[in-house]
Amino acid sequence: MIIVVKLLVKKNNNQQIGSCKSSMKNHKYSKQFTVLLRLQFASIVTVTATMITVSGMAAIKLSNHLASPSLNNAKNQDREHLKVAYNITSTPNLKYSQKLLEVVDEIVNIAAKYNLPTEPLSVSIIDLKNQTFAGYKNQTPRFPASVSKLFWMTALYAYIEKGMISEKAALYTPLCKTDICKLIQKSDNEAASRILDQLTDTTSGLRLDGEEYLTWISKREQINRFFQQAGYKGINIDQKNFPIPYLKLENPQGRDLQLRGELSQPIRNKMTTDHAARLMYEIFTYQAVSQKSSEEMISLLTRDLRPEVWKQDQYNSVRGFLGESLPINDVYFASKVGWTFSSRQEVAYIATKDGKAAYILVIFADHPTYGDDWKIFPEMSLRVFQRMTADN
Repeated sequence: MIIVVKLLVKKNNNQQIGSCKSSMKNHKYSKQFTVLLRLQFASIVTVTATMITVSGMAAIKLSNHLASPSLNNAKNQDREHLKVAYNITSTPNLKYSQKLLEVVDEIVNIAAKYNLPTEPLSVSIIDLKNQTFAGYKNQTPRFPASVSKLFWMTALYAYIEKGMISEKAALYTPLCKTDICKLIQKSDNEAASRILDQLTDTTSGLRLDGEEYLTWISKREQINRFFQQAGYKGINIDQKNFPIPYLKLENPQGRDLQLRGELSQPIRNKMTTDHAARLMYEIFTYQAVSQKSSEEMISLLTRDLRPEVWKQDQYNSVRGFLGESLPINDVYFASKVGWTFSSRQEVAYIATKDGKAAYILVIFADHPTYGDDWKIFPEMSLRVFQRMTADN
């Protein structure tokens, strides 16, 4: 604006000087001309000063309405954060199999044999060799416990590839010191808490009210939208697993409790066994996020079934779960388990080393009798393995 004003002044001065020269020919050095020249020059200076002052005030007023570049960048990052979605937007093209359904029925019959309730039981099986599937209550939303961590891991790799989270978050360390390793191999709730905070740009803390709480809950629910936009209908994985020692939280408190809702009817994380089976399928067909990320996730999910290895870890993912009963020398096994006093869950990829069988088995059992039973999952898994290998 100031540059424009200076140009106007120069132009007006030239116009006035030209006019003055013409006048001087007709009125040689008259007093009237001298007075007129002074008045004209004074008016130009006054106009110039006024325009500079007005432009300065306008600039100040405008600057008061503009956020700093850092704030604008932060808002843009928030908007981009809310747009991120999982890359596979359609469900796998699998055929329903009556033959697999017979295997599923055997799982349900094993539960019934031990007088375990079958209503809170869900099962999904995918045969990767034949690209077929079957299930029992496989589209019923159930509490997944730590199986949610499989989904948080996938989202983390997606955010890393988009440059929204540093790739250091997924660095490998031999002693499993990183959060991503602890999340999957140790099922560590502290690591899970930090990763969910990173993914959603939220933190646990005191209760929030009004607009502040609405903003917080919208951010936390981004982890749901990430998968829902890709066809994982009805999935809810926006709540942390407890206890979280570093936060000194045995149970949800503050804003986490607000998210949970009434204790009599709490809003829990929910997913179907089909959700878990689909994601495991996409990881093991190298589609989840990218081939590179899928390979890294497979490495994290791989389990060593040798007793001399897993028995050294008090909180291992083998004892009482699907891998314990399988023949050690014959299979490759990868999984993510969930467990509470009142439930037991697992999603697993199982393949024979001779390449004849490869399948995904998911079992969610949302009842205390399953939480207490450390033999039921191994027995179910062995029966499925026998059926899947007998037919190949």
